[in-house]
Amino acid sequence: MLPVRIFHLVTGQQVIAGHAELFDEENQKGTGFPPGLLMKCPYVLSMTPYGDVSPDGSPSQFNVNFTKWMPYSSDDQFKIPIYQVIALGEPEQNILDIYIEKFGDRLDDIKLAGQSDSSDSSEGSGLSDSGD
Repeated sequence: MLPVRIFHLVTGQQVIAGHAELFDEENQKGTGFPPGLLMKCPYVLSMTPYGDVSPDGSPSQFNVNFTKWMPYSSDDQFKIPIYQVIALGEPEQNILDIYIEKFGDRLDDIKLAGQSDSSDSSEGSGLSDSGD
C-alpha cells in the first residue's frame, strides 16, 4: 500500500492521498527533489464545527469531511509537479484510520497513465475532535 500523506497545495487545499515520488531518467532518486509527485485517491479535507462552544468562543468539536479532489474525473491517480506542493505531512492517526477504512483498498496498485478504474463517490465522514 502506498504511504498516505497530507499535501498542502499552493491553492490552499489540504489533500489526503496515497503518495509516491516521480523521477525521470535525468533526475534519479537520491539526487534531490523529485520533479513530481503522484497522488492516488486524493480527497480534500475540510472541517465543520458542531456541538457546544468553549468558554473562549471556539468550537469544541469538528466533523472532518472528505471531498473528491477532482470530482469530474474518472481517474483516481494524478501526477502533480513538485512546485504545486507547499508541504507534505503525516495525517493524524484518527484521520488516517478513517481514510484507510474508506479508501485503503484503492491504494494497493498504481496504474499507468491513461488507465483508470471506477471511483468511489462516497463523501463526508464525521469525526469528533476534542479541539486540542
